[in-house]
Amino acid sequence: MIIRRVSFSSHGQPFIEFVDGVDIWQVNPLNQTIALQFDTSQRFCIGGYDMVAGENYACPHSATVDGKYEQCRVCMKATGFNPAFYHATTISEQQLARNAEPHLVYLAYFAPNVLKVGISHAKRGIARLLEQGARAAVVLLECSSADIARSYEEKMTGMYGIRDTVQLTKKTELAKVPFRAEQAQQILGRIVSDLQVDLRVTFDSEDVMLLDQYYFKTLPAPDLSQAIDLRAHDAVAGEPIGMLGSVLYCRYDEQIVSLPLKKYVGYTVADTVGALDLGAQQMTLF
Repeated sequence: MIIRRVSFSSHGQPFIEFVDGVDIWQVNPLNQTIALQFDTSQRFCIGGYDMVAGENYACPHSATVDGKYEQCRVCMKATGFNPAFYHATTISEQQLARNAEPHLVYLAYFAPNVLKVGISHAKRGIARLLEQGARAAVVLLECSSADIARSYEEKMTGMYGIRDTVQLTKKTELAKVPFRAEQAQQILGRIVSDLQVDLRVTFDSEDVMLLDQYYFKTLPAPDLSQAIDLRAHDAVAGEPIGMLGSVLYCRYDEQIVSLPLKKYVGYTVADTVGALDLGAQQMTLF
């Protein structure tokens, strides 16, 4: 059994997708106690996706892959999807068909000085925003194609320090900083207003979405500043309290622990975990 995908549904429900042989299924990690132990000695192909039928399928060859890839060459070619299609020298027929469908342009907020512009297939709803772990966002435009959406993304990148990518390690660090909803709303509101003036465009929406309601079991969001990263254990266990993007947070032995599940896509996983030695934790005194 391997983890195939970590994401959110179009309705905002978190899920971990597993594959074992030809069987593929999804689990909402917030609905049950978690115990996941990974073996990172070999990575396996996660299989493919039929963009026309909208269906996932397991790798027919149970192929192994280099650690930096999620798919074998056969499944990669059959899927035909390249998120950075605008840099590609060739584009598959599947990608061309997908690109011709409506795409969204969004502005995602991670911290006061960390904002990202991006595009997403419109049928995915807010799933793309949630799997990235944005704390707030504005869906600016719905464009008739990915190419038009990409043209807006390209123009906005670099304006007011807006990025087109935020690394997972950066997002994990930012999760330890308290999120202030009012501050996010003010910053996004100001930048969206300025972008419309500078680009001479009227966006479809200026409404700021606050996204913590999709990540955490209870609000306000728990204090993650002392969360213990379990990557050294290649495991996570406990009572889930939230999944921020692809980072799962659990309460274990009266501590909050975390694991970035995206890092373990394609690796075998067992549903039993031995006792986790969290060691002595440094406390901050005020």
